[in-house]
Amino acid sequence: MHVGKLTNFRDCEKELEKALQRIVDLEARIADKDELIAVLKERLIERA
Repeated sequence: MHVGKLTNFRDCEKELEKALQRIVDLEARIADKDELIAVLKERLIERA
């Protein structure tokens, strides 16, 4: 029974790690988009 719980805990830990990695990846993409938007705004202002 204890071994089952340990395996279960490890599975949960792995799933949590995957979820955290997805969050990190999403945050990186959002940061890239914010940067892109800022650059595009600057270029639009320069052309105006």
